[in-house]
Amino acid sequence: MRRFLAFITIAMLALTANAQQSPTNTDAVRSKLTMRGYKAFYDVNYLFTIYPSDTDTGNSLGFSTSHGFQFNNHLYFGGGIGFNSFFCDGTTRLVVPIFGELRCNFLNRRTTPFVCGRYGYGFGKIHGSYDSLVLGMRLALKNNHSLTAGVEYSVQLDIGDNDYSQTNIGFRLGYEF
Repeated sequence: MRRFLAFITIAMLALTANAQQSPTNTDAVRSKLTMRGYKAFYDVNYLFTIYPSDTDTGNSLGFSTSHGFQFNNHLYFGGGIGFNSFFCDGTTRLVVPIFGELRCNFLNRRTTPFVCGRYGYGFGKIHGSYDSLVLGMRLALKNNHSLTAGVEYSVQLDIGDNDYSQTNIGFRLGYEF
């Protein structure tokens, strides 16, 4: 019986000693998980029309915000709202898209390329399906903040009586926290 109790005591000590990690391993694991959780993105874009000869299309200046959940250091899903002004033939057409956003960071580094896709519906003078695709770079800052810059391709379809559908390409700058 004495040997059995000694064996159990040694086994229990070995299990507890094995379960602990050194501080450097804990810090390394924690640094890999820092992006998980709530994220917010604020973006501004300027887009150029692909069809400049068409007077119903024009350049666009926009602002958008997206809020959602970062599942790991690579994958984000959220929803957002934007305000886009299209400057067409001397008039300004305001569109308010509401969208879902999927974002993927390719690398787990301070500077990483990313792709961002948005799909939703635009309300306003031009109303219909809203699609956007961005390819860009993300620069991480302190405290889980970052700056983003990318090339954006955007399509705003119009289902109204007048076809004011817009197809634009341009750039987007953003801030993430």
